[in-house]
Amino acid sequence: MTSLLRRVRLRARLLAAFGVFCLLVGAMTGVAITQSGKQADIATEIGRLQKLTHDIMQLKFRDADVSGWQVAYAWDVPFLGGVAATAATSANRKGFLDSAAALDQELDVVSPDRLSADEQGFFAAVRDSFASFLEYDQQVVTLFQQNTAASVKQANALIIGDGYNAYYAIMTNTDQLISSVQARSDDAQSRSRATATRVRTVLLLGPPG
Repeated sequence: MTSLLRRVRLRARLLAAFGVFCLLVGAMTGVAITQSGKQADIATEIGRLQKLTHDIMQLKFRDADVSGWQVAYAWDVPFLGGVAATAATSANRKGFLDSAAALDQELDVVSPDRLSADEQGFFAAVRDSFASFLEYDQQVVTLFQQNTAASVKQANALIIGDGYNAYYAIMTNTDQLISSVQARSDDAQSRSRATATRVRTVLLLGPPG
């Protein structure tokens, strides 16, 4: 009888231990699945932010490109005359027009719904400043085409005055946009590493008590 009771108790203990083991494995699996799901979501977020960063970095390149072409066609004026230098077929003026059109298209590539509230403000400022820059540029062309010493002087003053102010606003807001998106991307990558660490910890040591 005593031996039977011992066997029953031993069996009960083994079953209890097995039950605890199963609960522990279940808990570990549940935590791991939850954390893995979070990591997958973060990985998707990182992918989107990397694409967004690429698109915005392209804007920064194009900003500089547009300005460079404007300076180039302005330098042509003393040598070719205002009319020839600003003709759409003139090499440097054509370069400006092509670059400005490309920037306009690249602005359309950026998805505002993937920007934070602050980033949407920076992006809107880039768009508005670019529109102003193009308006000033058209005034510059009109002045150059008058082909007088006074009009050429006015055109150059516009390029380094109001035109530059609009360009500076483009660059400043583009830089702020880049910094904000990169900060979000860095944060997402940090969260991804932390989540991966939690998954490893759970698998090695079990869920937190």
